[in-house]
Amino acid sequence: MNTTYEQCFICNQDYSEKDISITKCNHKFHTSCLCNWLTIGKKCPYCNEKLVERNIEAINIEDLRRKILREMLVKTLNDDVQYNQEIIKTNEKTMEKLKNNEERIRIQINKHNIINEINKSKKEELNKKINKFYEKLIS
Repeated sequence: MNTTYEQCFICNQDYSEKDISITKCNHKFHTSCLCNWLTIGKKCPYCNEKLVERNIEAINIEDLRRKILREMLVKTLNDDVQYNQEIIKTNEKTMEKLKNNEERIRIQINKHNIINEINKSKKEELNKKINKFYEKLIS
């Protein structure tokens, strides 16, 4: 029995034609073979389930391949978009941290500059006092 569906169960030929048909019971055959079969019997040639034409879907293998490739491409693109969104979120968090660090550094620099100015002023004041004291000692 043909269970791998590499060949049409009716004619035992590979699916080299572009058109195949799939029954409601999910068995596939060459469309022409199945049409001929349905003229003499109304049951699936593989499993004997009763068939009516509305239970048979004719498909084009190239269309099916294109559909599968399109679905794969869409999934890949969606995965890429999701990955890129995650990277963007990570980068935004990193940027926020950097901005916070930059602000902290700016504040520290300002504090340092203020302290330097105060120290410079105190040093000048102290030097003046020392000079006055020294002058009094000498005179």
